[in-house]
Amino acid sequence: MRQCRQLWHKDGDIVSIIVLVVLMVWFLVESMGLSDHFSLLIYPKLAIRVVGFFLISNFMIYGSYVLFFVRPERPLSYVLKRAWRLADEVGWIRIFLLLFLFTFFFSAISSFKTLIPLIVPYHWDHTFSQLDRALHGEVDPWRWFHPYIEKYNLSMAINILYNAWFLVVFSFLFWFIFDNRRPELRKRYLLSYIFCWVLNGSFLAVLLSSAGPCFYGALYPGVQNPYEPLMAYLGSANAGEPVWAIGTQWHLWDLYLSSKSGIGAGISAMPSMHVSIAWLMFLLSIQIRAWLAVLFFIYALIVVIGSVHLAWHYMIDGYVSIFSTTLIWLGAGLWCRKSKKCGESSTVTTFNSIES
Repeated sequence: MRQCRQLWHKDGDIVSIIVLVVLMVWFLVESMGLSDHFSLLIYPKLAIRVVGFFLISNFMIYGSYVLFFVRPERPLSYVLKRAWRLADEVGWIRIFLLLFLFTFFFSAISSFKTLIPLIVPYHWDHTFSQLDRALHGEVDPWRWFHPYIEKYNLSMAINILYNAWFLVVFSFLFWFIFDNRRPELRKRYLLSYIFCWVLNGSFLAVLLSSAGPCFYGALYPGVQNPYEPLMAYLGSANAGEPVWAIGTQWHLWDLYLSSKSGIGAGISAMPSMHVSIAWLMFLLSIQIRAWLAVLFFIYALIVVIGSVHLAWHYMIDGYVSIFSTTLIWLGAGLWCRKSKKCGESSTVTTFNSIES
């Protein structure tokens, strides 16, 4: 009972927002008579695997650090005690409920993404393409760095780093669900993370409904496609084989044509969620370590370039994502400073030390 009261006192706003979002998506789907587009069971099985991978990988990384640098008398006991203490500080009910709710949240957001072209058909792509060109000296932005990527055969490396986004993003999410050593920063990140998906990935995605450069030819058949040379290159850039993005793009297009839902289903270009969350992790890193901030600034830059080179997004998608995500981060910071719920005390104030 104590942990339930603690959960509501410290994470009540996060829980309430997630439940509200899920209910709003369900109500929208039902009101449109499209109940087959809604499911809360898209991500739970995947989440179990991801949580398992996260726990095992972190155990191995921290265990290696302890083994080689701390060198306690009983390394396994040392690691397990600290991991237990870290989770116990947050509360086991609190951890599992948040993990449980986030799987429903992602399922609801994924369900909503499949509704975007039904609510507002894709119609901004041509405008964004022209705006992209106008903002970049009447040159399609992908052509700016394409010669260098082609010269050094970097397409597959960029695709790998771009796909690594999923691992990095969910690792950060689990980190801040499990780790309560900086309660205000934890709440700020989780709130920002949720609102990035709600505002950027849902509200603006409907308002600025677009599919992206990779689908430009399918959206505008018979019209000159400025991305045709890029798509042709990506189709053979990987030692004569397509880069991974090509297969994923056609898979998403098939899901769109068949009106099916599933993991990753739904097409939306503006704003870019890859860029949004990558930029959010950079903003978070500024509050933690300078070297981490530099690392994630570089990674966010790679994601921006990758989103354009792999034909997922227009360059302007990234610009809008960076601007809106920064506003969300600042708004969440203002909320946390004013909220008494963020005033919980913590005896440990750094990421370096945990009392034994």
